[in-house]
Amino acid sequence: MSTDPPAAATPVPRLVVDWQQALDRVYGFTNWETRPSGTPHTFALERIERLLAALGNPHHDWPAVHIGGTNGKGSTCALVAGALEAAGYRVGLYSSPHLHTVRERVRVGQTLITESEVIAWLNAHAALLDSLPGLTTFEALTALAFDHFAARDVDIAVVEVGLGGRLDTTRVVRPLVSVLTPIGLDHREILGDTLRQIASDKVGICVPGIPLVSAPQAPEALAVLVAETRRLGCPFILVGRDATWSVRPTEPPTINITVGPPPHGDANHVRVAPTLAGPHQAVNAVVAATTLVILRRAGWHLSDEAIATGLAQAQWPGRYERWKTPGGATLIVDGAHNPHGAAALVEALAALDPADGYAFVLGFGGGKDVDGLLDALLPRAASVFAVRADHPKALSADAVAERVRAQRPDVAVRACDTVIEAIDAALAAAGPGGVAVAAGSLFVAADAREAWLERLGTPVAERDAPRPPPPPAT
Repeated sequence: MSTDPPAAATPVPRLVVDWQQALDRVYGFTNWETRPSGTPHTFALERIERLLAALGNPHHDWPAVHIGGTNGKGSTCALVAGALEAAGYRVGLYSSPHLHTVRERVRVGQTLITESEVIAWLNAHAALLDSLPGLTTFEALTALAFDHFAARDVDIAVVEVGLGGRLDTTRVVRPLVSVLTPIGLDHREILGDTLRQIASDKVGICVPGIPLVSAPQAPEALAVLVAETRRLGCPFILVGRDATWSVRPTEPPTINITVGPPPHGDANHVRVAPTLAGPHQAVNAVVAATTLVILRRAGWHLSDEAIATGLAQAQWPGRYERWKTPGGATLIVDGAHNPHGAAALVEALAALDPADGYAFVLGFGGGKDVDGLLDALLPRAASVFAVRADHPKALSADAVAERVRAQRPDVAVRACDTVIEAIDAALAAAGPGGVAVAAGSLFVAADAREAWLERLGTPVAERDAPRPPPPPAT
């Protein structure tokens, strides 16, 4: 009789049968956004490389435009993808985070990946996903996106960096051009406390010999980019130096862009009228148009008309999105969630909706520079209506109100139970002709959009089930 110990049972892969189970599966991987404060963050590329290799390296089937930076990444991705699509290309777009459904992160053209496609992929690769200890939510979603793009035979993919650059999961793509939007102070607990440190991480998306297009940068960040592109032999195209622009005050504004000549060539002149609003979006449009000109010089068929059409038609919800309300006030929803973004929001308000003061609906997600956000926003506040952002580590509405009172004891502050309660109160405070602004977190922007569109009778069609309530405060 054998005395050998019984063989260990092979774990049964966890299969999902509906969309809620799929969401639970995806968010059940290691998720840095929801880990408790103080959890050490560790980043490496080995795990995503192993996962993609097991899938047949789908990211080798298509070239990429790889877009990093601090603010404006998503808008720039939408602009670039829109122009490529207008030129007739089949375009994959991978972006993060999302507003209403995780499926927004993965799309081909205007079509989001479907619930059934996500479920089928999770089940087909269940054993593989279970075999990778420490697999993160972002890694799983990245692999899903890249595999989906290969299966849909895209011509090119526009890929947004998740966090940083040097060790970001998306760093494995093979870019035709790398892009950096304006670099500011964000994720300081991970990337560093200075612009130089953060720029040193973000410029890590550069690949030897591959062009880098950059938005105008602060001198401290620019010095890092110049040094690294020289070291790697990357052609460096700096907007504001190598690409210049002027704006005509039409509606929407017309931007005349000149991209300087390549060696032995002529300069390119492009005229665009993007509908994304705000001075910061003009910069994003110039960065996008410059990127498209660089692709054209590399042989991609991108006419001036396709560039102009793509930028004019591109949409990116939750970024300076505005509605005129029945009471005569204006409601603006903006996803500004760091000081750099908040400063851009204030600049846009001054340019597009000037007022003596604004009624703000504010909530803040976990790990954000709340004091920096308030420093940017409160000088323009006439009143504040505090809410809890829909995030496990978000400040409570009462805590937000306390932070506001500490900085601006002269401003009227009220904690609200729901975003729609706060919106109604802010619109009432703003009055006819006034402006209410929901900001401070992408979660607040998402909730505000959903609540207001529901009020208008045009509810968001593509949305996941409401997230579970946050855990009780400790």
